[in-house]
Amino acid sequence: MVAILADPDGYSPSDIIKRLHTCIDSGTYGLDYIIDCRDKNEEFFQEYIISENDRIEILKKLSIEHYVRWEYSNNPRYPNDIVHIFAWERCMDKYMDKVLCTCCRSVQSYSVLTEKKKRIWNGIECTYNRRYAVCDKCGNRVSVPGMDDLNETEFDNKCREEHDYILIDEINDILIRYDVEKRPLSLALGMGEHTIENYLKGQLPNKHYSDMLKRVLTNYRYMQELYSSNKDRINNHAAKKIESKLEFYNRINSHSSMIESVALYVLNSKYEITNLSLQKLLYYVEAFCQVLLQEKIYSNRCEAWTYGPVYPDIYEKYKTFGKEQILVDPVDLSKDIDEKYRKVIDYVLNLFAIYNGVTLKDFSHAEDPWKNAHAGYGEKEHCQEIITHEAITDYFTKINSKYDLSKEAGVKKYISSLGVI
Repeated sequence: MVAILADPDGYSPSDIIKRLHTCIDSGTYGLDYIIDCRDKNEEFFQEYIISENDRIEILKKLSIEHYVRWEYSNNPRYPNDIVHIFAWERCMDKYMDKVLCTCCRSVQSYSVLTEKKKRIWNGIECTYNRRYAVCDKCGNRVSVPGMDDLNETEFDNKCREEHDYILIDEINDILIRYDVEKRPLSLALGMGEHTIENYLKGQLPNKHYSDMLKRVLTNYRYMQELYSSNKDRINNHAAKKIESKLEFYNRINSHSSMIESVALYVLNSKYEITNLSLQKLLYYVEAFCQVLLQEKIYSNRCEAWTYGPVYPDIYEKYKTFGKEQILVDPVDLSKDIDEKYRKVIDYVLNLFAIYNGVTLKDFSHAEDPWKNAHAGYGEKEHCQEIITHEAITDYFTKINSKYDLSKEAGVKKYISSLGVI
């Protein structure tokens, strides 16, 4: 957690909270203690029908964990005032499930229902489920803040998905993927300067631009083509950021060796693969190719690291992802990996990729190839001892003779015998 510095007057967040609570106890608290705009604050309270007593209760709950930051006031009349901001919605759970019912003339709880509605979208009649709320006491419809916006967003997303148009969230994903702002992205794609900005505000792209954006999101090579044609339109700062991302995607999607091709094949599967799980799956692919095909699929050697077998070059290639899922661009590897190997890889994925990286690590720790290579090292001690191909072959050949690893039932019995799950 990043430490929050004291404000220019020397008050720390804990000092501010103490001052706030002192003011509340003395009955002299003011709205300015909570948010940088009185009107905005009043609007928020009115929207959720919060009484004066409830306000005080909320303010008393504020603590150091709710503190966000300090900043100078944006009120031109008091430019030197310091504003302290809290994430106070976290204190409001009990107030968020009630609204004003005009029929009952009081605050009531409500239930959310749905109804079928038809609307025209892009010249097409679309049917969708519209949410609405009713008072739990009298059954009349009530207005819930934010529900209309939610209905609009879900209607737009549903129509876009049904008619294969890019979603606004996906356009935002493009900005993140290539570390680029709205205007430079527009220019890099050969569009008008404000096109992406307008799309993010809700303007629907034509089908050609929508398809282009979808392709840019999933195919960095296509983005590379567009960028190469339009990079002269972009400032140097934006260009360097885009190029850095393109170089990164080129690196993680490259495959000049069999093990790199197998890694990409695994990462293109339906499973969520982290670097930890990828290493173990590559290890089991090697083992099963030897047992089922009597062939060495790759010559790269794995090492007996603390968290199980690791192929160092592949680990380095994807270490940027840390513990997160590794995301690569879709690619057809049928010409790079022979069908007989693909069948074995799919077999291994079906039986082992259903487990997370930690569980796969525990499997490997229960097996002789890792245990023998790691022998003499402490549990957390760094180890780079090679796990030889012969060690893997000898061990899994014995396991195969006992459990018959060519059959799923045999593999499942073997996994169960490890005593991990």
